[in-house]
Amino acid sequence: MKPSRKVAVGCAALLMAAIVVPCALLVRRHHVAQERRAEMEQAVLVIVADEHAKQEALEAARKAIPPDAPIPPDWNYEAAIAHWGGIQYQALLALADDFIQDPNEFSQDTLEWLQKSLEIAKDAGNLTALEARFDPAQYTPAELRENLREFVVESQELVQLEAAINLGLCRHVYEVPVVPRDEDQDRFAHSARAAALLTARAVFEAEAGGTEEALQTCLIAYELSARSSDGPSVSNELRRCVLDRTVDRGVWAIADSWPLAEGTKAALLDVYEARRTTTRLATTIRAEAALLPQSLSTEADEEGSALERMTLRMLARPFSSVVCRGAWDAAQRLVPLLDTPPYQADKELEAIESGIPRLGLMTQSLVTGFMLAYKLHARHAFMADVARVAFDLKDYKVASGAYPESLYALVPYPIEAVPRNPITGNPIDYVCVEEGFTLTVPHAFNPDLDPQTLWRARR
Repeated sequence: MKPSRKVAVGCAALLMAAIVVPCALLVRRHHVAQERRAEMEQAVLVIVADEHAKQEALEAARKAIPPDAPIPPDWNYEAAIAHWGGIQYQALLALADDFIQDPNEFSQDTLEWLQKSLEIAKDAGNLTALEARFDPAQYTPAELRENLREFVVESQELVQLEAAINLGLCRHVYEVPVVPRDEDQDRFAHSARAAALLTARAVFEAEAGGTEEALQTCLIAYELSARSSDGPSVSNELRRCVLDRTVDRGVWAIADSWPLAEGTKAALLDVYEARRTTTRLATTIRAEAALLPQSLSTEADEEGSALERMTLRMLARPFSSVVCRGAWDAAQRLVPLLDTPPYQADKELEAIESGIPRLGLMTQSLVTGFMLAYKLHARHAFMADVARVAFDLKDYKVASGAYPESLYALVPYPIEAVPRNPITGNPIDYVCVEEGFTLTVPHAFNPDLDPQTLWRARR
């Protein structure tokens, strides 16, 4: 072959490669984009189906309200929860929260704050009869305690709320899974108040010897926590952790009314074991990542709920934006790690975090939220290990007359190893305090802050 012909053939081959290779890459990119689109569509449709199932379950529960139920046929969850948002409950809630922290006595700081707040309300002519029942200037701590007990035991609103939870009526169907709304935050705050009052009632029941009754009340409070934060948004992971911590403190007090029946301990441990489940969090992370580009727009002329409108817009638009790809890819890399303690996934997490600065501001915020929800969930699920150790410590004291100096006294039986903090990997901190003990870990996100108490026994 002549040199000139060889050159021509080589040039033709290079030209062909210059055309074919980019085309092949474009085809491959198109296939990847199509696969990503299908996965994202499915992630959102799962959430839509779940919310529709919740709506159907709510309607079925409403139709099945028995005639002798202590709630009216038109009982409304939203209104019942909003009831606890009234300012007249601030004094009551302050005492209830303090009582849960230490059932033996109210703190002086709480009593002083309460007295000043009620004095301001009285001077302004806004003091209600309910607030007056919890005025430290008028009642002794023992009388305040009795007033609190009477309210949480006799409150018709709490009785109705408890019945509604048992009947499956406390179920909020979310419309917008990504964009936070003021009403969602308000609902959570009001639910937290109701859960605190239920928890206070459980502590009173335990003190009166009704351990089994107290457990059932705590389970109701946990269920309220789950229902009020069961929405397709990772912010609900934080909300549930905060709300559950209030009920956890009530469980500490119930456990101090030792001995607990084995069935009671098993029921509590089942509740804590259920926290390990990551299915809902995985579904929520995927859905929020898929809905990110559409969560900023609304189209009032479309029919259906906000969630349905967002879904229709999502299905009608291509998923080619960098914003969408960045959030989705981060979500896909994080979801497989959810069942792994964060300290065992350091390299994978660092790889995800290293890509965050290259994303847009909104995507950075969302992916950072995903990471936070993952770590919060791991800490929340850690309660299952903490509760087992706490119950084993109680058993140890019953058998030996005192708590051990170290958790290693429980190894290898009844525990195989001292539980490790899922964030740092360090063993949980155990300290004997007078006649009780505390189980703590460093603050999850700021080691300079005081350690977080996961369990406290006062006796």
